[in-house]
Amino acid sequence: MHDIFEATNRQYRFTDDEIGAFHHAGRTESFGPGETVLERGDSGDSMFLIMEGEVSVLFETGFAPAAMGPGSYFGELCFINPEHRRSTTIVARTDCTLMVLDQESADTLFATHPRALFTLLRRACTFLVNKEEELIGHLTRKNRELEQSLDFLRRTKEELDTQELLAQTDELTGLYNRRCLMDQLAKCMQRTEESGQGLAVVLIDLDNFKPVNDNLGHAAGDELLRRVAEIMRAAVRQSDLPCRLGGDEFAIVLPFVKSHVARKRSQAIRRQIEKMAGLGGDLLVTASMGGTMYRTGEKAEELVARADELLYRAKDGGRNQLCWA
Repeated sequence: MHDIFEATNRQYRFTDDEIGAFHHAGRTESFGPGETVLERGDSGDSMFLIMEGEVSVLFETGFAPAAMGPGSYFGELCFINPEHRRSTTIVARTDCTLMVLDQESADTLFATHPRALFTLLRRACTFLVNKEEELIGHLTRKNRELEQSLDFLRRTKEELDTQELLAQTDELTGLYNRRCLMDQLAKCMQRTEESGQGLAVVLIDLDNFKPVNDNLGHAAGDELLRRVAEIMRAAVRQSDLPCRLGGDEFAIVLPFVKSHVARKRSQAIRRQIEKMAGLGGDLLVTASMGGTMYRTGEKAEELVARADELLYRAKDGGRNQLCWA
């Protein structure tokens, strides 16, 4: 067991005597795969050392789940400050044996083996400082991304004065129109080249829209188009560019975005359109979509053409789906 702690925690290694002291002061608990060890928000005064098996650390937001194995520990904040509540959820990945050290354990260690307690607290504090530095780095990156989005928004608004905004806005839905799409897409592509961030273009075509006009009238068709526009506006960021190209054709430009994020947002819009309340009768309006990411050096027309090809693939493939490059 000493070899496990020695290999996993090289900065402050436990001696055999210290490991023995932990066994004497603490207690062991076992958990099966999928069992929750502790939940975020719970109160507690103990920390856990992993003796055997692995656990998953589930963070609230911003970080992917992490795995921890033998020699690792968690819950040190509640051990140091019993009034602190758990900040993460821990779930057993495999059969696990954990050593539990609580406040009574701390008292025992202080009386019988103070150096072991000192080493444990020193390692816990070092771990917390390192994690704080990682969090600061994460927040710094997020702040930089926000500044990029705000800068993009500011420059876009400066370029579209009141008259130009009216000329580039679709009167029926209030979305940007085809002219705005092509004007702004070229600028987005240039900024993408400068920043190295991703840029996505998504084309949307409503399925079964013509029967709405034919059976319910153009007023009903116009109302449906306005509802689709509301769904699009609610689903995108301020820095994105939702457009109506004409008829029942729409588009979205998403700057500063990764492919999987753009795809997820597009699927969310498609599902919202599918769930949209009908305007009467048995008519069901859905959306076929084609989306792709900008490739360095290509022209705006080429980017739109690739998205259009994927849109028709979605149509030919049965409609009500997203085809992504």
